[in-house]
Amino acid sequence: MTGFGAGQALVGDRELRVELRAVNHRFLDTRVRLPTALQALTGVVEELLKARCERGRVEAYVSYATERSGPALDLGRAESALRTLVALRDQACPGEALPVALLTSMPGLFVEQEAPDVEGVRVALVNATEQACDALAQARGVEGAALQADLETLLADVDVLLTAIEAERPALLRRYEQRLKERLERALQDERISLDPARLVTEVAIFVDRSDVAEELARLRAHLAHFLATLTGGGAVGRKLDFLTQEIFREANTLGTKTPDVTITHQIVELKTTLERIREQVQNAL
Repeated sequence: MTGFGAGQALVGDRELRVELRAVNHRFLDTRVRLPTALQALTGVVEELLKARCERGRVEAYVSYATERSGPALDLGRAESALRTLVALRDQACPGEALPVALLTSMPGLFVEQEAPDVEGVRVALVNATEQACDALAQARGVEGAALQADLETLLADVDVLLTAIEAERPALLRRYEQRLKERLERALQDERISLDPARLVTEVAIFVDRSDVAEELARLRAHLAHFLATLTGGGAVGRKLDFLTQEIFREANTLGTKTPDVTITHQIVELKTTLERIREQVQNAL
């Protein structure tokens, strides 16, 4: 699921900030971006993300106000050296220009800056990343709760449709029997042959056998019960729900094939529309 989380920590008086952005993905895919000075700590963030995130494409952005890179000019020494050069010029060749660039060739005027506190930065990076992971998990939890509520509503709609289809089955058989009887009577009028009630019963029995969807309905309800139990069981359930959704669709397609009656067909169209909404929501959980 999607989500955002951020955390921050101090290294001395400098702030280190970690931002996490997550989008849907079937597996865990981490992408970590750190300032150049902190590249050696990339693995620290990656390991934390692997431990805290099960799936999703998770991008981590780390910002840190580092020291200026390179050596710094010792102003006190530079001023002293410049005064010495000016005095030497005035004594040797008064009035001559004094190139300031001479200072760059004098040793000791440029000093290396203090090396960053690597351990302090690492500890701060861990703390900030943990905070960001907590915030991301909370954001995902809010989205997951909303997603679960919507799926439970859709499952209730499916249950209503299945109940309606089951209730329509006896009427379907009566309508088929009546239509078959009328067709046979019209076909036999010219031949002046009487309708054999036993034959009619046989044809209806054949239709009942071919259109019996009791097993499909039973499997559908079993899959839906499993789906709901998985949904409310907690944890990362996206892939399992995706598999169950495929099984539910398979049974719904068979149900539609075996019940050609217009009344039930309309209900099955509504059933598949609702199941499609369920599938879309499940994809958001992957």
